[in-house]
Amino acid sequence: MGQRNASTPDVGTADEGASAFPPPPDLGWYPEDAQWCERLGIDLPQASKSRTREPADDDWDSTLLSSNMPGAGTSVARPVYVLHNASNGQEVTIKDTTLLGRKPSLARLHGEPKVHDADVATLVDSTRTVSRNHALIEYSPSNEAMIKDLGSLNGTYIIDGDDETMVEEGSEARLDDGMTLRIGDEFYEVRLAN
Repeated sequence: MGQRNASTPDVGTADEGASAFPPPPDLGWYPEDAQWCERLGIDLPQASKSRTREPADDDWDSTLLSSNMPGAGTSVARPVYVLHNASNGQEVTIKDTTLLGRKPSLARLHGEPKVHDADVATLVDSTRTVSRNHALIEYSPSNEAMIKDLGSLNGTYIIDGDDETMVEEGSEARLDDGMTLRIGDEFYEVRLAN
């Protein structure tokens, strides 16, 4: 056995027969041990019975975010939006990643690896100016709804007051309550639902 100094941890070696892991907790350490012992017909040691307790109504065993962590206590609820088309009466509710298009298909969506479980919204399009897979709405880590054009033929535009801005393919624009989206030649008022 080698030399030991103050910085060497006191752990056993395989030659000494010690395990590199701590021993498992005694029977009765976990609250559910009493239920398993009863089910299996095993007597729970008396000392362990005093340690077991029923969990409180709240989730007492969950891990809490430390109040010292950056951003702790600042979570923002995910907003739900409704896209309203006044010309045809269609309303589309956006509460998660949503693929928008004339005949949207997740199977035909190329280059978007995170959207295999996206919601799909078929847009009513009497003008035939909305592409099959036209645009995608996703939520950012800070729960902002972002729209991006998927290479559509007739584009996606944000109209805010008198300003109309094209959402370039590969870029994103934030959705805000009260703005208007132009998808092809169809216009959708963006309203906050919650």
